[in-house]
Amino acid sequence: MRFSYKAIKNDKIVTSGIEASTEIEVLNYLRKNAYTPISIRQNQPLFPQFNSIFNKVAFVDIVDFTRQLAIMLNAGLTLVDCLAILEKQIAKEGMVAVIRSIQKEILSGNTLSRALQKYPEHFSNLYIALVKSGEASGKMSDILLKLADNLEKQREFQSKIKG
Repeated sequence: MRFSYKAIKNDKIVTSGIEASTEIEVLNYLRKNAYTPISIRQNQPLFPQFNSIFNKVAFVDIVDFTRQLAIMLNAGLTLVDCLAILEKQIAKEGMVAVIRSIQKEILSGNTLSRALQKYPEHFSNLYIALVKSGEASGKMSDILLKLADNLEKQREFQSKIKG
């Protein structure tokens, strides 16, 4: 979500904006950076009905997320680093929100499979079970790559049926 804030720093009033999940997150950011908050306001989209349409998480987003995560893990990056990179690379706000939530769960000490369980509309029981298997075996990147391949085949099959 986008927030606007007004704060004081070095005896000057600063007005700016920031992407954050909650107002508390904005407040923590301001305090951490030596700002004295005056006001914080969540920005509302001009056309909320379009916002929900364009920010839905599509099946292709899950396929791309899975493949990119697998590639980065295979390259030796940590899960937290992978999620931070994906959050910055992905343009679709709906998927970014899912990634942020997963990232918070991981930073709170939960496993990836546990974090994914919060999104049954995006991650199937099979998907979560395979991730859990990857966590237990230490072969997360291999399993995610195979999962991404299977999801891609499923997507191709669905597009053939539709088209």
